[in-house]
Amino acid sequence: MTFDNNSVTSFGNFGLFETLKQAIGFVEIYRSI
Repeated sequence: MTFDNNSVTSFGNFGLFETLKQAIGFVEIYRSI
């Protein structure tokens, strides 16, 4: 893996997206209780 701007940005966006999905999943679980 090369650390140029494109790969670093896409990796950062992927991490942010995963965090966002987990947060949304947590809210859905909280609402269903």
